[in-house]
Amino acid sequence: MVKDDQANAQQPGLTVNQFADVQPTDWAYQALADLLERHGCVSALADGRFRGNQAISRYEAAALLNHCLGRVSQQTDDLRRLLQEFELESGEIVRRAGGLQARMDTYGVQQFSATTKLRGSAIFALGAFGYGGHNLAAIENYLTSVSPTLLLRKGTSLNYKLVLDFDTSYSGQDLLTLSLRLGNFGASAMAGRILPLGQQDTAFEPDAGPNILGIEKLLYRTKIGPHWSVVIGPRLSQSDVLALNPDIYPKDANLKAFTYNGAPGAYNSVKGPGAGLIWKANSWLASMSYSARRGTRGSTQVQCSGLSQDEEDEFTCTSGSLGGGLFTASSGGASTLQVGYAKAAWKLAAAWTYSNATVGISGSTPLAAAAIPSLLQGGGYYNAFALAGSWEPQNAGMMPSISVGAGINFNTYDRSFNDPVTIQGKTLGLLPQYKHWSASISQSWFVGLQWKDAFARGNYLGIAIGQPNYIAQAIGINQQTLYFSDGQYAMEAWYTFQLTDRISVTPSIFYLSNPYGDLSTTFASGSGSPFSVIGAVLKTTLKF
Repeated sequence: MVKDDQANAQQPGLTVNQFADVQPTDWAYQALADLLERHGCVSALADGRFRGNQAISRYEAAALLNHCLGRVSQQTDDLRRLLQEFELESGEIVRRAGGLQARMDTYGVQQFSATTKLRGSAIFALGAFGYGGHNLAAIENYLTSVSPTLLLRKGTSLNYKLVLDFDTSYSGQDLLTLSLRLGNFGASAMAGRILPLGQQDTAFEPDAGPNILGIEKLLYRTKIGPHWSVVIGPRLSQSDVLALNPDIYPKDANLKAFTYNGAPGAYNSVKGPGAGLIWKANSWLASMSYSARRGTRGSTQVQCSGLSQDEEDEFTCTSGSLGGGLFTASSGGASTLQVGYAKAAWKLAAAWTYSNATVGISGSTPLAAAAIPSLLQGGGYYNAFALAGSWEPQNAGMMPSISVGAGINFNTYDRSFNDPVTIQGKTLGLLPQYKHWSASISQSWFVGLQWKDAFARGNYLGIAIGQPNYIAQAIGINQQTLYFSDGQYAMEAWYTFQLTDRISVTPSIFYLSNPYGDLSTTFASGSGSPFSVIGAVLKTTLKF
């Protein structure tokens, strides 16, 4: 028997499955398989059977054990020879592994946080505007007469915006947000500096100039109970402290005027130092917040003889300086109370914002922007009210999501309103009907439709129409009610091609029926639109 085993052990490729009398259900099956396949010291008898239940003598056991030990010794010698042959290579592997471990240890000490995540996006925008209307020539001549720099921008430009967001959580119940942003849209038509209502949502350039990276947001949010959260930061936006964004639109909007829930007065996105409380219980939500554009300044004194307004409706002095501080008349502060309800496909919110003097309202006609209570006229304030909501179908299809919103703003002046209507700090009009107001009312509304998975999975189609903020009426001398032709319409349509999970291309078009509002009606007479704008933008978004 031993002789047969020793002979058959040299057979190449012999496996335990070749034993005719050994089954996988046998209790020693795995042991036999390991001895044969790993060490080659168990083999079949001449008839191809193992005969596991047959007794063997002590001599046979000794012979089998000696054979197995010899096989193991042979394999050990082979392994020792291989280790000697590759000694240099194995030493290099050990050395490199040690260096890699040292680097990993250093990274673990020097990294921001184990819970910091980076989100980023790069946006390329190719855009061009066209102008029309029977007062176009008169408007262009007038703008040029005011300043050679006030030219309607008709060229095609390619611009970019880059956003980097760092989110850090220390406990899983909090979030530190740092957002960096840069861009170069300032000289393009898309920035909205000559045509404020034409500003694109993606258009950005810091006050310091193009291609300069700056901090856009720095804020901290944490839960302080089962229903409450607190938000505080040296630079945050009003939108960061809201309990609810009531609109679904826009996924990829074109005009910035359509990003304020139809009420840019109540949702004025004041940016600066601020804080707020957010309450959530079941489907009900509420928030209280305060933010101040000039809350970083230590002086509250106003020494300003002229105001200019940038594309984000931040007021600066053309001569002198504005005061600031927190909770002062010159802080540029806004306090907002919002109450909302969100359940399943429905969202609804009401908001009230109280803003003191010189808090701009984006997405306004020149007259409505100028009508903001000003520190130059002794101060004042406005109360803005908004109602907005949305509905989204459960499944993508022919039915779009629907977002609607409307707002009304009541401006109160401490002294008679006499501020000039300006564009880029240049006075366009100080006409009799724009003087000696004690109060005024501006209003706005919008409707946005958005189709998910339109024509292809992952793609979106959107359209919107509305009236950006315009002056509806004012109270003049002797409490006389004044009415204006400041209202106009804005429309847009866009389609997003989702090329990959992180790359999309969005062509869009928009139309502004009378972006200068009442100001354009003061020029040459005629029928039809006095001044209109049509534009097209091709936007590519790359997320990382």
